[in-house]
Amino acid sequence: MRCNVFRRCAPLALAAVFGLSGCASLAPGAAGKLAGFDPLYADPAALSLAAVMPVPTRLRNGDVRLKMSLKAAAPYGPIDEEFALEVVGDEVAPGVVVNPDSERLQILKIASADMARLRAAQARARAYKASGARGNLTVGIQGGCLDGPLGQGPLIAAVFVRTSPGGEYFAMLKPVDLRRLAGEEAIAKLPACE
Repeated sequence: MRCNVFRRCAPLALAAVFGLSGCASLAPGAAGKLAGFDPLYADPAALSLAAVMPVPTRLRNGDVRLKMSLKAAAPYGPIDEEFALEVVGDEVAPGVVVNPDSERLQILKIASADMARLRAAQARARAYKASGARGNLTVGIQGGCLDGPLGQGPLIAAVFVRTSPGGEYFAMLKPVDLRRLAGEEAIAKLPACE
């Protein structure tokens, strides 16, 4: 059985909720920046996340998942789909400042294999939207690995999002200490990166 330290981090799920209600963990200003973002009409290929993780933690393909859910009657729903995100790089992310001595930047996008399925789910949700149905779109970190020894002290992580190509990333979540969020036992069980 694989132990994923971040699976216990439901509060770390960044929420771009269709109605943007109850987003207590959002970074200041994130709700305003998301106000013009409609996940039902957004091009999934344009959505990009920048995860700032403490060295030596690393995210792998599939460790970050996007979940779309909508309670609706057939034929529109219910929709309960989960999509893998792929690590596509570690280059500079406009709007994100990283300390290379203690932080690692990883850029993530929806996996190519999941694009058609996500677009189909969006189409089904759009068809039902007129009824006033509400759903949500969340992104959560559910895995990770270590590529070196883990030091003592806080393990601060942050998640940024970019909703349009060429735009700047903005903070989605307030930075969180993974040690406090997941606990020492879970942190100790992080596997080595392959």
